[in-house]
Amino acid sequence: PSGRAEELAEALAAELTARGEPPGSPRADLTDALDRVATSLADLDPGWGHRVGLLAQRLAASRESLRPQAPAHGDLSPDQVIRGDDDRLHLIDWDRWGWWPRGWDSATWTAQAVLDGAATPGTCSPLLGERPAPTVLAAAALLRSPDPFRRLRHDWPAATLRLLEHAEAVLG
Repeated sequence: PSGRAEELAEALAAELTARGEPPGSPRADLTDALDRVATSLADLDPGWGHRVGLLAQRLAASRESLRPQAPAHGDLSPDQVIRGDDDRLHLIDWDRWGWWPRGWDSATWTAQAVLDGAATPGTCSPLLGERPAPTVLAAAALLRSPDPFRRLRHDWPAATLRLLEHAEAVLG
């Protein structure tokens, strides 16, 4: 990374180091959360049921890559980064900080970039020089996919579909 991306990677690394090990123990995996999201999306639009069900099944079959192994912010995105009076980047909103699969912060950053139209579905914005596994990228996109509806975005169906397309594209 260069420029702002390098500065962001440094801020994330410093914050994670300062926080140390997250409280509690790592969850077994994310498949229960992915199943809940798949059910919610099918409730929002029954036409999505089969599609999100297949995604959740594919991800459940890759349980090992979704096992939380590393401390992470949890839902890193551009709106969680501010420049302080000291001219340094600071990360805010640490409510989901904890144990996540390796590369989770890169995956959530990428999912938000896809949602915002700043990245093409199927791409990745690696932070800390780490490219997440395709299953991790897909899981982050699927978990973020209800956000447009929850945030009352006027384009929520199209925005949700962008995230589903991203998940499908990275899984191949």
